[in-house]
Amino acid sequence: MEFMVIDNRWREALNRPQGLVAFRGWNDGGEAASMAIHHLLDAYPSTHIGTLDHEEFTDYQVTRPEVIMDGGSHHILWPQTDVHQVELPGRDLVVVIGDEPRLRWRTYCLEIGKMFGFLGVDQVVCMGAFVGQVAHTLPVPIIGVAPPDVRVRHGLLSSNYTGPTGILSVLNDDLGQSGFDSVSLWAAIPHYLATIENPQAAQELLSRSFDVLGRDGSTPDLGARVQEWREDVRDLISESEELQQYISGLEQSGSLDPDAADELVEDIEAFLRDSES
Repeated sequence: MEFMVIDNRWREALNRPQGLVAFRGWNDGGEAASMAIHHLLDAYPSTHIGTLDHEEFTDYQVTRPEVIMDGGSHHILWPQTDVHQVELPGRDLVVVIGDEPRLRWRTYCLEIGKMFGFLGVDQVVCMGAFVGQVAHTLPVPIIGVAPPDVRVRHGLLSSNYTGPTGILSVLNDDLGQSGFDSVSLWAAIPHYLATIENPQAAQELLSRSFDVLGRDGSTPDLGARVQEWREDVRDLISESEELQQYISGLEQSGSLDPDAADELVEDIEAFLRDSES
């Protein structure tokens, strides 16, 4: 592995590991996928076991390093991909979280695949979220990029989407071609709530990912955050009768006039800005 740094001892220390991946950025509507990863790391014993340096994969004029204070001194925090071991009953998880790289995606995905192979991972779920015309009052739709039998077994929706894609799809395809049992799961989040975090979608992504990985019943619970989010959304919606009618229409048909939707998104963004001031 040219860019990945992992202590060799983890090759023998892990217990029949499976993989779970998410990226911040284009693939992370409502920050649902990255939130799911961070909640998982907080909910169970976890250890940082590796780093993939982004020096060859980042345009620093677009994604800039950050200056942080540490013990009274300034330090530079560089973009990177982090690898964690999560200790779970039965089998460990190797969890990957980082910013979507901007350069050399094929090389980047090759490094991730080499890392999984080195650690003995054989099954991987890649999590993402996209913005769509869905209602927050209905169950979170989860699309699965997986063989038909896997989609049927786990109640995943299929998609005929073609067009621009992100690193998540590229990685899932690359892992599959390299012999891994790899599936990508995409949560659809309401476009009228796209500017705020979505713990409801994060919870559903974790639940479905654990289901696909055969870990039923051990999903970490975001219940308190989901309940708070629902209360905030309820307060937001109560401010606009037009928005209530719009959501009712989504519940019935799943789509409405795009111009009206754009106006409502502007109203919500204004509401959120006012709420933060």
